[in-house]
Amino acid sequence: HASSKVLEAAIVTPKKVTVCQRLGLVEGEKAVRIMRLRLADKKPLVIEDVYFPMQLPISFLLIWSMIRFTGI
Repeated sequence: HASSKVLEAAIVTPKKVTVCQRLGLVEGEKAVRIMRLRLADKKPLVIEDVYFPMQLPISFLLIWSMIRFTGI
């Protein structure tokens, strides 16, 4: 049985240059970061750490993730 747990869902300023370059961000530009723990049969499998540029229609995804997984 596969499941996941949101460890972080936030608007951040990425510190890694490679993240900024791949997202096409300029220095200091914000992005949405969602970090999840993926589980298989209730055992930790992998930590997924993803960034989305703010210019994507991501606000809905961020809000939905926070409400659905963290209860915020």
